Amino acid sequence: MSTKLLPALIALVPLLCLSVVLQGQYFSHKIKLTDPYQVHTLKTVRGDRFVGNIVSIQSTQLQFKLNNGNLVDFSFQEILWVITWGEDEKSLSANLSKLLSKNNKAIFEEPFHIGAENIIYSSSAFNYSRGHGEVKSYAFLINYVDVGVSDDFSIGGGFVLPSLGLLRFKTTLSADEKLHFGLGANLIVPISDLADIIGVGHLYAVGSIGSRSRFFNITAGFFFPFDVFSDLIFVTTVGGVYQISKQWRMHFELFYEDEGPSVIPAYGVIWQKGKFKLELGMAAFPGLDLDTPLLPIIGLGFIF
Repeated sequence: MSTKLLPALIALVPLLCLSVVLQGQYFSHKIKLTDPYQVHTLKTVRGDRFVGNIVSIQSTQLQFKLNNGNLVDFSFQEILWVITWGEDEKSLSANLSKLLSKNNKAIFEEPFHIGAENIIYSSSAFNYSRGHGEVKSYAFLINYVDVGVSDDFSIGGGFVLPSLGLLRFKTTLSADEKLHFGLGANLIVPISDLADIIGVGHLYAVGSIGSRSRFFNITAGFFFPFDVFSDLIFVTTVGGVYQISKQWRMHFELFYEDEGPSVIPAYGVIWQKGKFKLELGMAAFPGLDLDTPLLPIIGLGFIF
């Protein structure tokens, strides 16, 4: 009999681990993370009470925006409950132990997303929240950092070894829960005498349809060399993201430029554990066509 029970007991282990995280705090089932105008009340285990709204959830970290505009980060272990404005706090306090014993998953109705701000060749119409961002490296050759200046504007910078510098800007807005737009610019400039280019810029518009976890993406814009005698090059990308679990995301993209012309595919996956990300995939470079073999890519990331 004990041998038959062993597999069942092993299967219960992850459920018990999950309950340790979820049953320590209560999140109201009325919370809608997709509603930026909903007001929330947060109470900590120390008894502190905050009024504002949830900005983002990263793993077991919650960012809360106060009414005065300040951002405060909480770990789940610090939180007693989060409810919507107007809910009966006295009744909640009296029945908290019963509520914590129930399956408490309303806060996760908007799936945790793995880096919705970028795909492979292009950016999406989603942005980093203020003060948050990402450090990224592709094979230690392409290295950059992006950070949210506000919830709808981000800047970034970095370098391509051995001789190029990068500057990135992006502003975004959402028409509704599923339709998102943005404008951005990427600048590539020489930072040493080893570079054999004057520099090039990329201006683009972007649209994303869907949620941060699953969306279709399209961009259109121009490359403009800093050499005034060179012509503009029209470029566009079409791609998509599909997150299959909290730790895995699949993505694909097609890059088209009218000089040539050339169509460049790319696809890959991202695995995320906590704040660390590993990206694996296949891609090529501008100027190549579909007959050219794709090259493996590997990227490492850290979100903050």
